Amino acid sequence: MDALKVKLSELIDAVEELGVGVDYFERAKKNIGADDDPFRLYRDAVIKRFEFSFDLLWKALKELLREKYGIDVASPKKVFQQSGDQGIVTEQEVRKLLNMCDDRNMTVHGYDEKSVHEIAERVVKNYFKLFQDIVKKIDYR
Repeated sequence: MDALKVKLSELIDAVEELGVGVDYFERAKKNIGADDDPFRLYRDAVIKRFEFSFDLLWKALKELLREKYGIDVASPKKVFQQSGDQGIVTEQEVRKLLNMCDDRNMTVHGYDEKSVHEIAERVVKNYFKLFQDIVKKIDYR
């Protein structure tokens, strides 16, 4: 299997698992309450699955740019910008992806409860759908 198909398959699996995490997060928020420890575990699981999905997304787009367009870029933000330039994603999606990149960096390189909760809410309300939309665009299996 070529590198892009492998990366797409991994991305699809990760986004599906993120969806499971999002479902549990939403149910926990309703049934447990955001201040309880079990809820925080669901929140943290969503954050971790978001990080996995983010890393696989930018690497899949990087491989797509390399294979289909002959463009070799090394950083997530450059990959997202080039994906927009090539029409793989819209300008609005590029802006969301750049915001997502900042949020991902915050979850990996710094940690405070308020920020993590806000990012988890953005994952649930915005980023999960963005992942799904982009996967539909680039999945050519």
